[in-house]
Amino acid sequence: MANTIAILAWGGFNFQGGYEAAGQKEWLSKCIKWGSDYFIGCHTAEYELIGQIGDGYDDHAYWGRPEDMTMARPAFKITSSAPGSDLAGETAAALAASAIYFRNQLDYAYAENCLNHAKQLLDFADKYRGKYTDAIPAGGFYESWSGYNDELVWGAAWVAKATGDQADIDRAESLYTEMDAGNANPSEISWDDKWAMTFLMMYDITGKDIYK
Repeated sequence: MANTIAILAWGGFNFQGGYEAAGQKEWLSKCIKWGSDYFIGCHTAEYELIGQIGDGYDDHAYWGRPEDMTMARPAFKITSSAPGSDLAGETAAALAASAIYFRNQLDYAYAENCLNHAKQLLDFADKYRGKYTDAIPAGGFYESWSGYNDELVWGAAWVAKATGDQADIDRAESLYTEMDAGNANPSEISWDDKWAMTFLMMYDITGKDIYK
């Protein structure tokens, strides 16, 4: 879901004219805000993020309407003692992208709220490192096959793009080097593997040919 919002917002502010010409910008804004509101609500403390609601096995065994679901819906979270850098980093990316999108819509207060949460989530992802499927029972369905290195750099790049601060750009470049991202060999663009998109973002915020 965080990947979806990041990509929607990215396309939204890069190709806003197309959405306007198609008469879809209002719906786009609603979609991005719905997801961003959800992430903000799930960020319940500085080092706490709710990452899954419901039991995957029970949910996948039921194919009816959500309105008719009556099974237990437990909530699972990542914390400083049970971290998930991939989940926190991806959510930071989504909220930073949303911040840029809503800043372009002149909704400055909401954009700033998204960015503040993005910064906190990136700090959480970086300070307490770990794979989210070691903390949340999602491995049977949404395993973090690529680990958290890509989401950590991806999230840092998005925060840097949203702030424009040199310190944030330096942080993204430092994480890129630490994670040996230059030797990544992505075969796809997906919710799990962010390296190809991360290369684009790093070039975007630095203009350096090394990231091409």
